[in-house]
Amino acid sequence: MRTDPLSREINLFDALSDTLDRLQQVEGRKYILLMASGQDTFSKSVLDDVLKRIELARDTVIYAIDTGRGLHHLQAENQMGVFARMTGGRVFFPISEDEYGEAFRDIGQTIRNHYVLSYRSTNKAQDGNWHPIKVTVVNPAASVPGSKEDIGRKYQVIARQGYRAKRAGE
Repeated sequence: MRTDPLSREINLFDALSDTLDRLQQVEGRKYILLMASGQDTFSKSVLDDVLKRIELARDTVIYAIDTGRGLHHLQAENQMGVFARMTGGRVFFPISEDEYGEAFRDIGQTIRNHYVLSYRSTNKAQDGNWHPIKVTVVNPAASVPGSKEDIGRKYQVIARQGYRAKRAGE
């Protein structure tokens, strides 16, 4: 049963910020399954606070399942997508109970088949800035991506959108 999320207090930003803070103390890979409408009506934190915490959560992936609907929901829907994409996760918009099951199966399959790629940036600046990254997969058998040799091969890369560099002295 869905209720109007604006009819009650929702502390999404505070809850996500608190979860990310607590997970900083846990070593290794971490996953957050965020089931929410994406709307926030009562948090002390603002969206910028949450985005900064997400940028610092290097070993945490957010999978978002959007539970809200309606025309006034577009901004909240976008926020859920941003949370997921920034961490290399995904966002799901299930409508029926079956689609919720599909989302959970997809998340489980993705986590089981999760690979970690790492690299050392050539940018040595310790400026505390956000640095975007892009990961692409190239079929070595194809001389030109999209060529005849590459037809029929589907690659999907879901990766973090970047990283926040440490400041000098951190």
